[in-house]
Amino acid sequence: MNKFNDKITFLKFVRVCAERYRNYQASEYLYNLLLKKRLNNSLKELIEDDEFLQLCYVTLDSWNMNSRGSRLKDFDEFKNEIRKNQQTLADLDEYEIQKLDDDRLVAVLDKIESLFKSTSITISTKTKRNIKDRLVSNSKILHFLLPKLCIPMDRKYTLSFFHYTTYDWSTYKKIFRWSVNKMRELKLVIIKQKPPRKWVVSCA
Repeated sequence: MNKFNDKITFLKFVRVCAERYRNYQASEYLYNLLLKKRLNNSLKELIEDDEFLQLCYVTLDSWNMNSRGSRLKDFDEFKNEIRKNQQTLADLDEYEIQKLDDDRLVAVLDKIESLFKSTSITISTKTKRNIKDRLVSNSKILHFLLPKLCIPMDRKYTLSFFHYTTYDWSTYKKIFRWSVNKMRELKLVIIKQKPPRKWVVSCA
């Protein structure tokens, strides 16, 4: 974590990731389609739109959330998991991670905790495995639905970077808080850019 103590180093890693990670793969193409549709439409309308939720579903599949011993739930169950939390998602839609002061951060984390604990879009025959996958899968679907607020996490890069061995809400909360604090410390902002780069991190 000490690697990111200055803006130049941080932005160097951001640039490397943008240039090398999943370039010209189906997962990137689907993700860009998803972001375009999400950012140009209201979340309330999209949650009721089966086509958008199918796009979320197949993008998760392309992000390896339908393998390694854990499977996405059937699509009907998947969309029900999202729609049952429609009001909480709508409440969070107004927030952006770069604009969270301390009071807003507390309020946002309370609502995300409710979403995190009530949402389960994967199934596994192993209880411990299901707990691990819940952190990863929930972080990704929350990012798809709330891209200006929630960041996606995975085992290979995110969790190994922080050296966490637990995969529960407390871990998600710690990483989210770290991200908010790092954006404040380095005075970072997220801006939208034309395809193929949808998001760019820059210094204020």
